Amino acid sequence: PDSVRTSIDEMAARELVLLIPGWSGASDSTWQIPFLFPLRDGTTTKGAMLLELDLGYFLNLLQNIDIGRTGRISIRSDQGKILANFESGGLSVGRKLDEHCPAEMTKTLSGTAVIEHPGEGSCHLAYIHVRDYPFIISVSQRLDEFFHGFDKHKKKLLGILVVLTFLCFAGLVMLLRLLKRKQEYLSALTDSNDQNEDLIRKL
Repeated sequence: PDSVRTSIDEMAARELVLLIPGWSGASDSTWQIPFLFPLRDGTTTKGAMLLELDLGYFLNLLQNIDIGRTGRISIRSDQGKILANFESGGLSVGRKLDEHCPAEMTKTLSGTAVIEHPGEGSCHLAYIHVRDYPFIISVSQRLDEFFHGFDKHKKKLLGILVVLTFLCFAGLVMLLRLLKRKQEYLSALTDSNDQNEDLIRKL
């Protein structure tokens, strides 16, 4: 077909592994992502091999990973298009996948960003390009869940700080009372000495 010939010509021109652009994962039974792998003789591309990335392998690989309630691991094309998502509910493929892609994702080999997901709020996203292959692996999680452990630890530290502050304040109050009582004892002792001296002089 012309589309395949076009893909082969593009792959030969770029001398890179090329994802076949017509794949969309529209069918539930579509668990393979086809891409062209160049066959080279030295530095010359002599042909192409059609390979398929089995998404079922990734499902088995990732199913025991705890990514949290809002965590998401995505397989993207080198242009940022989401091909499959692994979430807490399993692996999803299809046309309705969120296509939000930061501009820098297609320009840098790896990085992080804060993005806005419609209906989900702010999310932290990290990504990396798969070397020599037209894929990007990205991991995202909502910021509230991302910082949940930190916020919990921060509240615990704040609670400890409040208790320590209260104890320090209570200790300071007790110290001031002791100093005041000591001053009263010294004043009483001075008065007593003055009275004794007066009695001695009278005698």
